[in-house]
Amino acid sequence: MRIRKLGLRRYGKFTDAFIDFGERVAGCADLHIVYGSNEAGKSTAMSACTDLIFGIPAQSRFNFLHPYAAMRIEAEVETSGGTRRFCRIKRPHNSLLDEADNPVPDTTLPGELGGLDRTAFHTMFCLDDETLEAGGESILASKGDLGHLLFSATAGLADLSARLGSMQAEAEAFFRPGKRSGGLLELKKNLAALNEERERIDTLATEYARLVIQRDDAAAAYADAIAQRSRTQARMDQVQSCINALPRLRSLRALRTELSPLARLPVAPSSWGRDLPALTSRQAALTVQMRSATENTVALQRELDGLVVNASAHALNSRMELLTDLRARYVTAAKDLPDRRLALGLAEQKIAHVLTLLDRRAEQDPAQLLLSTGVTGTLRDLMERRSGVEAALASAEAELAKAEGALAEAEARLCEHGAGLDVNRRSNLTPYRLPILTPLSGSVWR
Repeated sequence: MRIRKLGLRRYGKFTDAFIDFGERVAGCADLHIVYGSNEAGKSTAMSACTDLIFGIPAQSRFNFLHPYAAMRIEAEVETSGGTRRFCRIKRPHNSLLDEADNPVPDTTLPGELGGLDRTAFHTMFCLDDETLEAGGESILASKGDLGHLLFSATAGLADLSARLGSMQAEAEAFFRPGKRSGGLLELKKNLAALNEERERIDTLATEYARLVIQRDDAAAAYADAIAQRSRTQARMDQVQSCINALPRLRSLRALRTELSPLARLPVAPSSWGRDLPALTSRQAALTVQMRSATENTVALQRELDGLVVNASAHALNSRMELLTDLRARYVTAAKDLPDRRLALGLAEQKIAHVLTLLDRRAEQDPAQLLLSTGVTGTLRDLMERRSGVEAALASAEAELAKAEGALAEAEARLCEHGAGLDVNRRSNLTPYRLPILTPLSGSVWR
């Protein structure tokens, strides 16, 4: 028997955890080492293997996270009949299930181990810290040959000294020299009786050969029967799987019958499956809203039907509309009044600033700020004269720049021809400067 995959579905601190040992590789050693830090769950996995084969004990210490009713161990096991899947749950009887959750005999897995019980399996294959500590304590507490102590520690026989004492007493009781009683004397008497019986039932060589052949044939037939039993069991499991699938097959056929008229319809986009929950929730919300709106509509209609028209108030409908319009204008004007007041204050500040610049701060009549015709004519004349002066100044500056450029070119040519003219003489010349025009006192420039 070989465990290919161990699943700690709900066991100890594990939930949906798996240890995959993989398939057996031909020609290689089939040895796997599971390692991890302290409290990682190595001992829990080892106990899960034991509980999978022999069943979960009535009082298990691995139910601190999952209750007894929810504990479940799964495994993929290679047996003599092929690879099968088993699961073990916490139940007094029929706790071993196949992959279809159907009960199988509890002796199926122990039978693959040759009838090995839990204690022998734990002693041979489950060497843990407790076993090592018990062996060390046995070495410290025992006396005698060191070889016996080491054997006691490795084999798990912590009470080897006590057993040796009991065996010594049993040996003395078996053989007692000079005594007429004891186990050896009884066995000798039995041996004599057996010899007489053997001589009585002694068989010839030919008969013995025939019996040997018959025994070999029976052994071969037994082996064939065991193989046939395994094949029959595998076939039974396959047939049981088919029987378990029959209800689902009927459901599948019914669904196919229902879907056959829809075969010509286009395939729905894959996004509809993701949008369906949201659309369902939206439909439920809209249904509730529509029901609420319908109820409100009915209530309003009932209230409207119960209303009585007042003829006097109906005659004042046109005036009420005018009053509503005037009230809207009044509200708008009341909201706009602070902005208008702020704009008025800014305009007054600007006017006061202009009056300050004109030195007419105390003037309240705007008509007094108008200029007379004589003053306006004088200002225009001065403006025209300024324009002519500015044009003449620009023309003179342009001619000066041109003359300076020509002078610089002439001096450069003289230097090239070596005329010997002192170019520094131009520093003795008095440059021509245009007069700077200043505005008349009391005039206004623009």
